[in-house]
Amino acid sequence: MKKTMITFSLVLMSLFGVASGASAATNTYTVKSGDSLYKIAKTYKVSVSQLKQWNNLKSDSIHPKQVLKVSQAKSSMPAKAAPAKSSNVVKEFKVTATAYTANCKYT
Repeated sequence: MKKTMITFSLVLMSLFGVASGASAATNTYTVKSGDSLYKIAKTYKVSVSQLKQWNNLKSDSIHPKQVLKVSQAKSSMPAKAAPAKSSNVVKEFKVTATAYTANCKYT
């Protein structure tokens, strides 16, 4: 029974990424084989473009053992407020699209 509980605990830790290569103190992630920017961005709830910007990446290529920043350092400046969205509709259009093709047989 004890072995079963230990095995179960280890499986849960590996599934939920307790030892995933992330460092909470420095907000970095060490790339493992099979990782992609999309997968890392999804895990940390950021966009791929943010990861590329924070890490000065020019392409989508990453390599195992590469250390990536996965969050923006908090600055002492207050964040800019988002501009208010206007709900005033000026014009509304209703459109119909038609496509034509040669060699199409109707059934």
